[in-house]
Amino acid sequence: MKINGYSLISPISILIITFLIMLLSTLDNPMNWTSKYDWSGNFNYTIFICYIFFIILGVFCGNIFNRNLYNSNSEISFDLKENTVLFMFFVACVFQFAKFVNIGDIPLLGDPSSRYNLTLGGFEDYPSRLLAPLSAVIFLLYLKNKKNIYLAFVLVGFTANLMLLQRQEILNLVLSCLIISFFAKKVSLPKVFLLGVFTFISLYVLIGVGAILRFGADNLLSNVNLFLLPLYVLHADLTTAIIFGQSVAETLGDKMLNGGYAFGSYISIFIPGYTDHGAELIRKEFTNSTTAQSLGIPFAYFVDFGYSSLVVLAFAKGFVLQYFYNKSRFDKKLSSILFYIIIYLNALWALRGGTIIITPICLYLGLCIIFAKQRQYIKNTIMFSDLIKIMFVFSLIISTTALLIRI
Repeated sequence: MKINGYSLISPISILIITFLIMLLSTLDNPMNWTSKYDWSGNFNYTIFICYIFFIILGVFCGNIFNRNLYNSNSEISFDLKENTVLFMFFVACVFQFAKFVNIGDIPLLGDPSSRYNLTLGGFEDYPSRLLAPLSAVIFLLYLKNKKNIYLAFVLVGFTANLMLLQRQEILNLVLSCLIISFFAKKVSLPKVFLLGVFTFISLYVLIGVGAILRFGADNLLSNVNLFLLPLYVLHADLTTAIIFGQSVAETLGDKMLNGGYAFGSYISIFIPGYTDHGAELIRKEFTNSTTAQSLGIPFAYFVDFGYSSLVVLAFAKGFVLQYFYNKSRFDKKLSSILFYIIIYLNALWALRGGTIIITPICLYLGLCIIFAKQRQYIKNTIMFSDLIKIMFVFSLIISTTALLIRI
């Protein structure tokens, strides 16, 4: 039996994953990472229920908004310029390898903690983040043409992120390629099962085994079977941000962060020098940690304006996810699919990092997609997409200039 692969990554899957992580958060972990958090020990299920309800409401409204779309294409329409995609992939690689020059090390082969010595800012980081979506585009070219050179490009993108030990970007790249393949053809139920096993093993290795190699088994938890230890690390990694989020919410009481967490990345764009926002704000105000600390969903939405921000952001997440999901599966244009992949993966990582559904990096990746789109020519008319392309070129100039100055 075969099913449409894209049904596996519908907005409903985000709800299922959210519910599973909530259940996992109620289980004890012998690593006891959460013991340092000052919280009551009892989950605020009201916040969870409110979050789930308004996401579902947003999904329902998003489905109504574009329900009249119909699927006129059985195959993905490649509406991007191949040469532009390959050029931007090269640019992304240059910015990625500039990071190695900046830290003076290769974390995979040298000191894993050296990646925290990176001093390049967002202007330099954004172009390198194009590796995952562009690798997915090139992977589609491989599926269509079966030319190994395209697979080599994807391998370069994977290796570049692996050498810097960027586990989220590695997963973004792998998941982007998988999702592209979901849209390209139907999948059988046995393959769905294998996909589930592959996903679990990937998380087990990247998070669990990676932590053991980095910190050492005895430093994490002594006298525990080495096979079980990665499972405990994986469990803690998935749930600690949620428990920490409730701890912060309880500590705040009636005093909210007024947009400093979920909206901080946008506020910093308009206020120069505004760096104490988001995870960095949490680190300084609520921990003694030397690295930024994220809050898990739904508490990351609650701490800004209480139930007001929780309701608005949950509804917006459900609406945006469903709208772009419908658009991607009905028109089957590659650009639409990429938009949904970017938003879907952001929603997935937001469960741990607490970001809103569309972050500045999502907008940047969207600009790149529009930049690579084939132009629909209208005589003597300057289209909005043309202005977007000019903006993206301008951003590349700024990024290149900043890179040359700071590297």
